[in-house]
Amino acid sequence: MLATLLVVLQEARTRDVPLAERPVEIVVPVAGDAKHVGTVVSFPEDSVEAIVAGWNEEDLSLERRGDRIFLKLLRRAEGDLHVVGSSGTLYRLYVRPADGAYDGHVRILRPEKKATAGSTAIDLVRAMRRGRATDGAT
Repeated sequence: MLATLLVVLQEARTRDVPLAERPVEIVVPVAGDAKHVGTVVSFPEDSVEAIVAGWNEEDLSLERRGDRIFLKLLRRAEGDLHVVGSSGTLYRLYVRPADGAYDGHVRILRPEKKATAGSTAIDLVRAMRRGRATDGAT
C-alpha cells in the first residue's frame, strides 16, 4: 500500500505555465476502480467565473473552488476545456490522458509585462476604457 502511494506521488508533477496564445496542455491521470487521482489547475484570478466544456459526464469529473479547478478523467478521452476568470480572461486548456507522469498541479501565470519607454496618450485612453491601470500613470 505504501509503495503504491509512493509510486503515485512520484508520477505527479507540479508545473508553472505562463499564459500564451495557444492552449495549455493539461495531462490528467485516468481514474479507475482502485485509482482516484486527479489534477488541480490554478489561475491568476480571484475566482473562476465560468467553465465551458463539451464533455460527457462519463468522461470528465470537474469541480471548481475559488481560483482552482479540479479535474479527473473517468476514462481515456481528450479535448478542449475553456475557463473564464473573474477578470474576463479566457484560459484555453487542452486535457489529455496521462501515459505515466501526470500533472498533479498546474499553476497558470500571467505573462510578464513588457518594459516600455512610457505610456502614450492612446495607451492611457485604452487602459481607462478597459478599467486597467497602466505603468507610470499617477
